[in-house]
Amino acid sequence: MSYDFLLFELEPGLSLHAALEKLEIRSVDNEHSSFDPQNTTVQQIISALLQKNPHLVVQTIKQSAIPHIELNDPTNDRGIQISIFAEEISITVPYWHEMSTSKSVFAEIEGYLQTIQALSHYAIYDRQMDQIIDLKNDLGFSLDYYDMIMAQAKK
Repeated sequence: MSYDFLLFELEPGLSLHAALEKLEIRSVDNEHSSFDPQNTTVQQIISALLQKNPHLVVQTIKQSAIPHIELNDPTNDRGIQISIFAEEISITVPYWHEMSTSKSVFAEIEGYLQTIQALSHYAIYDRQMDQIIDLKNDLGFSLDYYDMIMAQAKK
């Protein structure tokens, strides 16, 4: 189980749920799509993420149902995974961080979200809260939600 953020282009005038449905339909239709890992924006995002964290390891996943690129940092135990697809990017973090470390983990995620959003202008969707979030105002709520799930899991 993981806490998931999804970044994608939110078309003006389209409701969140209509946009998510459209994105899902496109990803199913494009399972073997022409995802281009050499795309300029993809390469800019990867380069910027590597500048933010030089320990990230980049893997191109071609044999998956949906080709994509994964970035992970094997030098720490945070478990943050960034996956770049043709029309979306996801950032996931496993539910294993105590409150004492979750704040620093979410600070790292915030840096990744800022970097990606600056280069792509993608909206950030918090799957758990089922809403688009604004980094300046809402990421603290995501952290609180993460901590609440962890507290419930301990009971």
